[in-house]
Amino acid sequence: MAVDEINASGGINGESLILTIGDDRCDAERAIQVARKMALAEVVLVVGHYCAGPSIQASRVYDQGNIVQISPGTTNPLFTLNRAGPGVFRVVPSDEQQGKRAGEYLASEFKGKRIAIVSDTGPYGQFLTNAARQALDKAGQAVALSESFSEGQKDFSDLIAKLKVGAIEVIYAGGYYEDVGRMAREMRKQGLSAQLVGGDALFTKEFWKVAGRAGEGTLMTLMADARNNGSAAAIVKKFRAKGIEPDGYTLHSYVAVRIWADAARSTGSTEFAKVVN
Repeated sequence: MAVDEINASGGINGESLILTIGDDRCDAERAIQVARKMALAEVVLVVGHYCAGPSIQASRVYDQGNIVQISPGTTNPLFTLNRAGPGVFRVVPSDEQQGKRAGEYLASEFKGKRIAIVSDTGPYGQFLTNAARQALDKAGQAVALSESFSEGQKDFSDLIAKLKVGAIEVIYAGGYYEDVGRMAREMRKQGLSAQLVGGDALFTKEFWKVAGRAGEGTLMTLMADARNNGSAAAIVKKFRAKGIEPDGYTLHSYVAVRIWADAARSTGSTEFAKVVN
């Protein structure tokens, strides 16, 4: 959509944009292959990647090739904290910001409740839960129990048994939809009625496929829906007129292209150094 609009208005400094697509399948090795392909094609902008690990790995290739990378969905703080170079950007908040907000919400809405924090051992879950724990500590809300689980874990019976023994009333889970979905099923199977709270990784249809009715009542944190932003009304209408619902990171991807285009037009060049600076 963004490329079509830009080209219809004369392109960038008289040149039309050409759109090419790569798919890393959320795999770091494939992401490097995609990035090298883009570098060989001498692209000037990459809108992506989505998954954190692949995005971070690919960013090193893009930096070496002087390619601007703007991710519409990478929330891992290290993507920009330890950025590969000056051309690495994102248009979404980090997991630390999300975790902090979750902790503040827990302290406010469940004050005095027995709260447990459980997390996978990966960066996504760790960043979320560490930030939430700090926010709870700052608010004076004690964490009654802290536990971890492995990514891809199938059996959550022991973990849920510990939560039952600890009389846990609220669970903040840092992990992906498959693991937290299985956790939710085991919670209800064992009769644990604690409130389950998770991150944006649960905001997907796949979570419900795994959790089933056990997922009902789960609370999730995620960034504000861009479709509700008044300034986005016109473009949302345009997407829908084409039969496309601009949910998820659609508008973030659209904006990433427009941001780069504005920089290229204002500097009169698509050269890396000029656009970045």
